[in-house]
Amino acid sequence: MRLVDEVLAVELPTGVAYRRYNGDGYGEHADGAPFDGTGIGRPWPLLAGERGHYAAQAGDSPDRYLESMMAMTGRGRLLPEQVWDADPIPGRFLEPGHPTGSAMPLAWAHAEFVKLATFKRRGQPIECLTAVTDALADPKISDPGIGGSTCL
Repeated sequence: MRLVDEVLAVELPTGVAYRRYNGDGYGEHADGAPFDGTGIGRPWPLLAGERGHYAAQAGDSPDRYLESMMAMTGRGRLLPEQVWDADPIPGRFLEPGHPTGSAMPLAWAHAEFVKLATFKRRGQPIECLTAVTDALADPKISDPGIGGSTCL
């Protein structure tokens, strides 16, 4: 996770979001022009939610990720696919940490937010695959990075 945070996390005025992968070309151009088959991949609030699940499963608070996602919403509190991560371009309505011209609402991002908020409230994830919990309980396969955590 340290490598993920180092390479893909983007700190914005609204919080943290994550790129899908380094070198991603799916997003607006540097000048804010729309994606036209090429561009620059921008951070996704959805991935902050996924990172929040990992943090919560490891025993950390998911608050940072929930607050980031809430701060990155657009009009009507809708979550976008991507947020702007460069200098403001007022003529294109692009501000750091706020929605780009990407899909909005992104239902997947809203679902991730609801699942993470529910995890926080209940103290356990709402989705928990038996194969995963069994693997985490087995010291031969368990990832020491998550401390043998299982779904409660």
